[in-house]
Amino acid sequence: MSNNQVNPIAKLSNMLLELNAYEFNLVAMIIGYIIAEDLGSYAQSSMGNFFESVGQVLETIGAQNQYLEQKYDNNSKEIINELYNLARRIDNIDLIIDKFKKL
Repeated sequence: MSNNQVNPIAKLSNMLLELNAYEFNLVAMIIGYIIAEDLGSYAQSSMGNFFESVGQVLETIGAQNQYLEQKYDNNSKEIINELYNLARRIDNIDLIIDKFKKL
């Protein structure tokens, strides 16, 4: 997907992820103040709950992706270890065969 086809929310997300922790927090604070400015207290609470819900969905997706990546990494390490062990066994078999050939 070219950069022109990325949706605006994804572009904003990518831009925000480039900020350091202080800038990131400052932008969140400014956006919160801008959204809250013309809303009554019930609307502010409702919007706050909405954004918390969005955050919770992002957290859940991120946690599942981290779990799957970690699981994949562990499986890859196990496979690499098994391949290493098999290679050592093959080397040992080759040594035994060479000894029998010399008899």
